[in-house]
Order: sequence, then C-alpha cells, then structure tokens
Amino acid sequence: MSEDETFIRQEVELLIDEGLAKVSFLHPLADISIWHLFTVVEDRIRLLFNGYIKKDEMDFYSIIDGSKYELRHAIAQVLKSSSNTSITLPDKTNPSLYERAAELLQEAGKYENLSRIVASTYSSDCYFKKVASGYKLEGQSRGEFRYSVLEVLGHGSNMDPDVTGVLYEWLQNGAYNVEGQHILESLTNSGRIKKSKVIYDYKPSIACGIATQLPQREMIIPEGFEFDWGGAFETHVMINSLMVRCLYHVLSVELVAGKKIRGGGESSLVLILTKEQLIADIQVLADFEYETICKFVEILTFGNKAITPDIALQPLYFSKSRLFMIPCYHILNSNIQRNLLSLLAKIDNKQFDKQSDIFEKSMVSQLEVSLQNWKHYSLNREYKVNGVKEEIDGLIIDKNSKTVLLMELRWILQPGDVREVYNKIKATSSKVNQLARKIAFVEKNLSEIILRTTGCLNDFLITDNWQVKGVVVIQGFGGTVSKHETIPIVTLDIFIKAVINSNSLRELHSWLNGLSWLPREDHDFKLDEIEESNGLVNIYRTAVSLLVNKQQYSNYLDDNIKFNLKGDLE
Repeated sequence: MSEDETFIRQEVELLIDEGLAKVSFLHPLADISIWHLFTVVEDRIRLLFNGYIKKDEMDFYSIIDGSKYELRHAIAQVLKSSSNTSITLPDKTNPSLYERAAELLQEAGKYENLSRIVASTYSSDCYFKKVASGYKLEGQSRGEFRYSVLEVLGHGSNMDPDVTGVLYEWLQNGAYNVEGQHILESLTNSGRIKKSKVIYDYKPSIACGIATQLPQREMIIPEGFEFDWGGAFETHVMINSLMVRCLYHVLSVELVAGKKIRGGGESSLVLILTKEQLIADIQVLADFEYETICKFVEILTFGNKAITPDIALQPLYFSKSRLFMIPCYHILNSNIQRNLLSLLAKIDNKQFDKQSDIFEKSMVSQLEVSLQNWKHYSLNREYKVNGVKEEIDGLIIDKNSKTVLLMELRWILQPGDVREVYNKIKATSSKVNQLARKIAFVEKNLSEIILRTTGCLNDFLITDNWQVKGVVVIQGFGGTVSKHETIPIVTLDIFIKAVINSNSLRELHSWLNGLSWLPREDHDFKLDEIEESNGLVNIYRTAVSLLVNKQQYSNYLDDNIKFNLKGDLE
C-alpha cells in the first residue's frame, strides 16, 4: 500500500470513529443504559420471531447477526462515557432512553459495517480511492466472494433443526404436537402480571418438557477437550440448560404479556436474576455441583478476565446491583460452543493451544468414516525415505485411476468477525505451501510410499501415468482462494460428501479443483454496488446478497456431486 493510500485510510478511520462518538450518551449510569440497549435489541428480535416484522429468511438472520456487533460497540461506547454504581434496575422502559438506545445501536451498526471495510485493507489487496462523493474500495476479489458466501452458507453442511426454529414455529403457528401444546398452555396459565411486569416461577416440570422438544445442536466441542469446570459433556449439558432457561423466559413473556399487557411487555424482556437464582435454574437440567456451574456462569459473565469485553462471547451482564441482566433472544441466537472456544483462546491462549490437537484428531475420526469405500489409505502417518521425512495427514491410493491423493488437514476456530477472517485466510493459505512440498516428496518416492501404505507393490504397475494430487481440507471456516493452480482448498463437509460418492480419485481431484462446488454468482448470490455511510464518510463497495438459504445450497451441492462424480442425475 502506497503512502497516499495509507493516508487516505487514516482519513477514513478518523471519520468512522467520529461518527460513533457523535451520538449523545444515554444515561449517566451505565447499567440503566445497558438495560435499555438490551431491551431494544430483544424487542427487535422478538418482533422478528413473532412475525410482527416481516422479513425474508436472509434479512432475518442478517438483522439478528448484526445486532451482536451493534451491542458490542454500543456497550463499549456507554462504558467509555458513563459511570456506574449500585442502583435499582429499571422496572419500566423509559421512552426517551429507548429511542436514544435505538439510535446508538443504529450508529453502532454503521460503525461495524464501515470498520469491516477498513479491516479488509489491512489484510488483503484492497485499498481506498478518493472519488467525488467519498471513497471507493478497490481491489476486491471475485473469487473470494464465493468463499465468503460459503462461510455464510455453513461450509456445505446439511441444515439441521435448531432451537430457534422451534421458537419461531411456536410463536408464529403454535406447537405442532400435543406435548408442545401442553407446554405453551402451562406457560400461559402459570404466568401473571404484577405492576405491568410478567411474573412467573421457573418450574422444573415445564423446563424438562421444553428440553424434550428441542433438537441438539451440532457438538463442536470434542470429547477430551477440558475447561475449568469439566469436559465436553458437562459443557453441552450446561449450555442446553441455559438455552432452556432463556426459551422459558421469552415464551413466558410473549404468551403472558401478549394477552394481558398492551404493547407486548417489552419491559419484561431482559431476564433479571441473582447469581444464586441463575445457578439454581441451570441446575434444574444440569445436575452438577454448585461450583461447577458457578465456573461456567463466571466465564460467560461480561468482562470477566477479558481485556476487551464482547457481549457476543460473554452474554451474561452482572450489574452493580448484583443482579444479572440476561438478553435471552441474544443468547438463543448465539453459538455458545464456538463462543466459549473463542473466549478461551483469547483469555487463556496456553490452555487452548495445548489442547488444539484434539480438534484435528476429531477431524481425522470424521474423515476416516468417509474413507471406508477406499481399500488403501493412511491417516496421520509419518513417512521417512532416504533421510527425509514428512508427516502426511491423509493419503488415498486409487489403483484404477493411477492416482495418489494427499490431504492436508486444518481445523480452524470459526471466525467471529472480519478481523479474525483474514487471520484464518493466512493460516489456511500456509497449508497450501506445506502440501506442495509433501506432494513433491511423494512423487519422488512414489513406489516406496505405495509399498509402505499397501504392504504390497506387486498389484501396482508404477509408470509415468501415475499422478500425485493434493487438497487442503479445512473445518470450521469456509476457506479462501488457493494460490496454487492444482491444490484446491475445500471444507471437510464438502470433501466428505464428495469422497463418499466418488469412485475415481483423478475425477474427484478434477472436480474439486474446478470449484464448481462453490456458490455461484447470479445463482446462489449476486453482487451489488452499495454505499455505506455514517453521515460523515461515504464508502462505495461491492457487496454480496444471498439468493439461496443453507439448505438450498446443500441441495445444489448434492446434485452437483451426483452428476459429476456419480453420473446418475438426469
């Protein structure tokens, strides 16, 4: 980046910071301001779920995801400009503070969008160019757009049922079975109104009933990984119990307030509990010692051990009045498993790093299941020939197509924001160079590698027709454009679907390298020239708009594999 381009970026950054700083503070006391910020966000998400605000699926999730970043920046702004002391938390929304909180969140959203654009100029070939009415972002890669869309569409995995889907269905259409209908009736009948607030008791029988109706989210914390409070089992149980507690609250408020309070009871949306109450409520479905749950709650408490607190990672806000303020819709729409891993990586990097090999072992286990149709393969094996050794993550031998396929594996903690994305891109790209070196090693020692892998060389006629190919397989991240023309980067979900349905490694590599499996412009997404502005700075850039959802893309992927690798699709 030239000196002029660097100077222009500094101009842009200054105007972005001024845009957020111009918003007047909400209240002299931070807790009152944060309660109103929570209330506005919870109210907005509630109106999406109950259908009062109509949005298509893409906008629905975009708004919810955006609210996490809005809250992060808005809370940071409040804490910079407010003091705090022990006070009685609000019982009722202050209309003026509600409006100003909404304004601050709106500006925080603009700040996030503009900051993401600036971040891209630090870690890619992008730069700003001055134009008549502002600044234009130049240097965006069309290939990277396809991988960016893959990240949003879930890496090619199938779309599984989710707790948020149950909540959406129950609020929009009611429960679809007798058990669910009984739960909703019980919540409606057990709640009451006191001084315009929804009041209810957290009943274990109803909580257990809710738990039976909820699907289990994908378990991304593997067996063997340890937190201070325990392992994957304890963590999943406590997360599930917290989710049920939050669902119990939002359903109670919606069902009771909807019938008995004009305006929907937005003042009841933020769950207020003592620490002891919260731990006891989690214990209803997580039968662990008090200290175990206490450690879990404390790590999720906003600001605990964190240098730069993030409400997305630590969603339990402990007020000066020694009461938790809990934004339940926010939690229900969060990936707490991923957030806990991200949080641990930030606050105790040594503890996270010393266990990181567990994730790649989990990857290997998933991959091994998909390779059962291939007679000759090896995983996590070291080969040493003529004094040179290489650790080969994965290797498959296909005698029929005379192909050896090498796999370089990398588990990546899913990025939470754009700043992390570029670090993941760098980490992924480094694997390509490593694999190129290993391919050269196998090519040079092909007969020996085949002999050691299969135990017999007689069945293999080693000629010049044999080819050694490679693919970088990643999990947890969508990926990036490979800088090597014959070493593609693909997600584990897509690779597993492909390798199971392929009977030729040469065809499989050709298909992977052709990138037809990536989301397609004008089919799965479109590109538009848009303007981002905070009133002080205007930035023009190319932006992605999705045309399909996760399941529709997964269906396309399945059809693509059937047609290109199995040839059985008309």
